[in-house]
Amino acid sequence: MEPLLIAALFHDTGNALSYIGHEGLSAVLARLFLEKQGYCEDKISQVVKCIGATTLPQKPMNQYESILCDADLFHLGTKSFFRINKLLRKEWSQALNKNYSDKEWIFMNINFLRSHTYHTRYARLTLEPVKQKNIHIMESFVLQDIN
Repeated sequence: MEPLLIAALFHDTGNALSYIGHEGLSAVLARLFLEKQGYCEDKISQVVKCIGATTLPQKPMNQYESILCDADLFHLGTKSFFRINKLLRKEWSQALNKNYSDKEWIFMNINFLRSHTYHTRYARLTLEPVKQKNIHIMESFVLQDIN
């Protein structure tokens, strides 16, 4: 479990250098740090692969990678989704100069939520039902706009 926990600590550190492609930079930063600490190469490889698995679209290859992917997008299946989503919209505006109309933002998020898949049994049983409710709430925003 240690490589998974280390990957969780490092998986977004690349954002300090670049927003786009930060997962690859996070993996490099983790590797450099862990090599300097004399960490085992096999475990460094596990850390790097876990971090890489969080790149969208997520394609985890084992249980550790699946756990980290689900943790990375945990909020999609929580009541906090809308608060965090509002912060993400602000972050994209500031960091990427991407500005969306309310309608564009809602449709983009509905599409993302529909295409997203949780990978672990826990997330499928616990988070997926709330994610589905969040999708329905966003769809109701669209229906309100039409009426």
